[in-house]
Amino acid sequence: IGSGLVGSEMCIRDSDNTAKLTLKSGEDKITIDGLYVIDENSFIIFNQEFKQSYNFDYTVSGDKLTLGYCGNQIEIEKQVEN
Repeated sequence: IGSGLVGSEMCIRDSDNTAKLTLKSGEDKITIDGLYVIDENSFIIFNQEFKQSYNFDYTVSGDKLTLGYCGNQIEIEKQVEN
């Protein structure tokens, strides 16, 4: 789990092979969730509700994850769950 700019959150659960990405900006909020496939520099979330897939590039630097989507980037910092 991590959080970043504009209230972004991301959670990947290995036990059920699902990912959940939530982006918040002010009162606006969008959540993309579903099964996912990941490799060394990108991942795809397959959302069954909207019958759509979302492809993200990523880079990891220390405790930071930078996500890229359609030419835009967002940085997420790692947070530890209690």
